[in-house]
Parts: sequence; C-alpha cells; structure tokens
Amino acid sequence: MATQDDKPAGHGLMELLGRALVDPKLRDHVFKDPHGVAKQYQLGPQDVEALQKLDRAKFDEAASGLSGRADVRITIAIRGHFNAQ
Repeated sequence: MATQDDKPAGHGLMELLGRALVDPKLRDHVFKDPHGVAKQYQLGPQDVEALQKLDRAKFDEAASGLSGRADVRITIAIRGHFNAQ
C-alpha cells in the first residue's frame, strides 16, 4: 500500500519544475526559497522535500540543454491541444 510519502510528484510540482527550466528568475527563487515557492504553487510537504533535494548544478545543466528549444516545444504542445478540439 502506498503512503503519502510514496506518491509521485504532483501536477503542481511538475509545472513548477518545467517553468523553472525555462525561467532563470524562477529557477533562482526555487533554490533560494523552496518553501515560499511551494506555498505559491500550493505544493505539499513531499514536494517541498523534493525541491530541497534538487541538485542546482544538474538542474542548471538540464536548463542549458533546453536553451532556445523549450519555447518551440511549448508552442507546439499548445497548438496541438487547440487543434485537437
């Protein structure tokens, strides 16, 4: 039986991390004040713990790998969503 601590990351956490990958100011805020950011995104305690365990160097490396491509991917995803209706 899964406990609350075993639950996968929630939608709010995934949204926050996705935004932080493409927004350097938000990324800085995540690492400087994980509790404050978690409150803004209405994240649970397990999500705060996940934010505190993030490796800044690895996260920055992942963000730099998206440089210039993330906006295109997001735009394509939005267009696909609206065309599907």
